[in-house]
Amino acid sequence: YVDFFETPAANLPTVTDTTTLQCPRCNSAVAATPGICPNCGENVFQ
Repeated sequence: YVDFFETPAANLPTVTDTTTLQCPRCNSAVAATPGICPNCGENVFQ
């Protein structure tokens, strides 16, 4: 099985404590951990 299939996490981006994302609602910079916008409360992983 391992010889045929790649590991699922091999192609996924890694989320670190310094990763920032953009809030889809208010466009603020949001830390990936915890991923909740401090400005409007939106979950940035939706």
